[in-house]
This record gives sequence, structure tokens and C-alpha cells, in this order.
Amino acid sequence: MREQSAWCLANIAGDGAEMRDIVLRSGALQPLLKNIQQPANLSLLRNTVWALSNFCRGKPQPPFGTMAAALPILGDVLNQEDKEVLMDACWATSYLSDGSKEQIDAINEARIIWRLVQLLSHKCPSVVTPALRTIGNIVSGDDNQTQTAIDAGCLHAVPPLLEHMKKGIRKEACWMLSNIAAGNQNQITILLQCQEVIDAVLTRLIYDDWDVRKEAAWVIFNLATGGTHEQVFALIRNHR
Repeated sequence: MREQSAWCLANIAGDGAEMRDIVLRSGALQPLLKNIQQPANLSLLRNTVWALSNFCRGKPQPPFGTMAAALPILGDVLNQEDKEVLMDACWATSYLSDGSKEQIDAINEARIIWRLVQLLSHKCPSVVTPALRTIGNIVSGDDNQTQTAIDAGCLHAVPPLLEHMKKGIRKEACWMLSNIAAGNQNQITILLQCQEVIDAVLTRLIYDDWDVRKEAAWVIFNLATGGTHEQVFALIRNHR
């Protein structure tokens, strides 16, 4: 009964922001979170986490004051091994991180970023994609928020993603890097020191499909416009 109820609520909430808000106003979030914390079995966990992702999804976004209660639970769920659970937990996190400075700060305070960086190396693209989207949202924030992702090791996890068989992952990786390249000059220095990353971005700029090349071009544009003269000259010298 609990699993079928969660499934039903997920279907209703997935039918658009208006229906999602009706579900949330009905008080569905807290009992759903309790079932995620104490699932009777894997099937129930999968369905409740999928329901939670639908509760977080849609524009306009649900009130963050309501959804913030899900962050510590998502932090625990992200340590699961089941790929379906991880996929939906990452999508929920990506929806919650797509917003204000307050939302990104709450994600960082929950220390979810460290696990997300680990998941960039997951063998399943369906897990990698939402984890990468969340990190891209975080580094689109202010310099402190960007630094949190850098400190968590996101740059070291990027090179395989820039060579990934899925075009969408290559594109998202370039988009994430373009946001880091738009950071402060110290962050630009850190990025330029990742020779393997810059080489891979330039390869995407020359040889990839148009939409990936466009995101790669933004990486170079942000480095060239935000960097010092010395940083720009170093970029040219090292990659002629």
C-alpha cells in the first residue's frame, strides 16, 4: 500500500507544477521522506525516491523552504549503490540546485557535492548526467560556491567526461567548465593548470558536434575575457 501510494503521488506531481504543489500542500512530503529513511525493501525505496524527484521538479519551482527538508535525506540516499535510486536522487538534487544562492548554499552545507563528484565516475550515464548537471548548477553560483566544487575535486573528474561516448555528457562537462572559467582569477589559474582538461576542451572545440563545440568555445571565451594578460598568454603559448 505504501509503495502504490508513493507511485500514485509521483504520477500526480509529475503532471506539472500546479499538480505538484497540490500534492505538497496536502502534506505528502514528510511521510514520503519517512518512507525513504525507513524503506521496507528496495522497490519501495526506488519508488519513493522517484516520487521525491517529481516533488522537486518543475517550473516555477516548489517553495525551497518546504523542499529543504529533503536535503539531508538525499545526502544519505546518494550513498546507496542501486543505480535507479542514485539516478533519481541526483535528478532531485539537480532540480533543487537550479535556483538562488540560498539553494546552492543549502546544497553545499549538506556536503552533497563530495558524493556527486564521486558519482561522475559512475559507469551508468543515467547517474553521471544528473550528477554533472547539479555540479554545473553549483559552479554557476558565486565564487565561493564555485570553489566548493573545485575543492571537492570536480576538475580531476572531468577529463573522462570530455571523451564520453554520450554527446550530452560532453556538452554538460564543457558547460560546467565554462562556469568555472567565469570565476575569479585564482580559479582561472587552477583551471589553466589542469593541462589535460584544457587539451580536451580544445579537442571538443575542433572535432565535436556543433552544440558541444559551442559550449567548449564558451570555456575559452571566459578564460580569455576574465583572465589576466599573463593567463591569456600562457593559454596561447601552451596550446598553439
